[in-house]
Amino acid sequence: MARNSSLTVCAAAFGLMTMACGGGSASGAEGASDAIKLAQYEGPIASTDAAHGKEVYDKVCASCHDADQGGDEIANIKWPVAKVRMQIREGDSKMPPISEKRLNAEDMEALLAHLVTTSTVAQP
Repeated sequence: MARNSSLTVCAAAFGLMTMACGGGSASGAEGASDAIKLAQYEGPIASTDAAHGKEVYDKVCASCHDADQGGDEIANIKWPVAKVRMQIREGDSKMPPISEKRLNAEDMEALLAHLVTTSTVAQP
C-alpha cells in the first residue's frame, strides 16, 4: 500500500511540474490526471492462475473481445498491467467499466494472468 501511495505522490508531482513548465493546457492537465489515476493501478499481478483467468475471460470478456465472434481483438497489444487494470475498472468511450461486483479483485488478477499468456498484458 505504501508503494501505491508513493507512486500516486510521484505522479501528482510530475503532473504539477508539467503544468508549471507550460504544460497547463487542458490536455496537459488531463494527462496529469490520467497519470495519477494510472498510478493507483500499479503493482504486480497477484495471481498465477491463468486457467481460471481464461474461464473469467470467456465469461466476462469474450462476447466483446473474441475475434471469432466479431469482437475487438486485444491479443498482442502488450499494455502495462496498470493500464489494463484501469481499462477494466474505468472503461473508456469504446468499453464500459467493469465493476468489482461483476468482476471481483481475485478474478481480475487471474484474468490478468491469462492476458499475459495472450500478450494483451506486457510481461511483468
